[in-house]
Amino acid sequence: MNEFERYVYEVLQKKYKSPEWIVLPQVRTQTGYSIPTGGERIIDFFIINTFPSKDFKCIAIEAKKTIDDYRTDRDNVRKQLAARFYSDEFYYIFPAELFSKYERELLGDWKKLQDSGIMVINEGNIRKVKYCHGTKNPFPMGFICSLLRQALKY
Repeated sequence: MNEFERYVYEVLQKKYKSPEWIVLPQVRTQTGYSIPTGGERIIDFFIINTFPSKDFKCIAIEAKKTIDDYRTDRDNVRKQLAARFYSDEFYYIFPAELFSKYERELLGDWKKLQDSGIMVINEGNIRKVKYCHGTKNPFPMGFICSLLRQALKY
């Protein structure tokens, strides 16, 4: 994890508290390295609600510290396909100063990326700027094993 991702992780842990929530950083979309589907991807943060009453809600978050990093994702939506597929909600999270500088571009892109939301992090607080609604799909065993492996690290 880079410095910005570590900061996001710390704030997410305060927002999504255990035992109701599990916050996992750097989750691989498969276990192993020779994946026949075109390679694995890494989800920056995968958050799972452990309560049945909350329908085991899953949130995937991609941290973007630079506009170029975000544009790479925007131009290759396949990069985040698994994160969108396995979660109820998918968000990009940006530092407040980056969002302020590129707000028009970022909000304009969301007409194309309707299944994505936007979060902004500033001074230890996270706010949702744009909400999203997704549809969680069943997890394949490779993803379940990857979640478990990552959980053992934290």
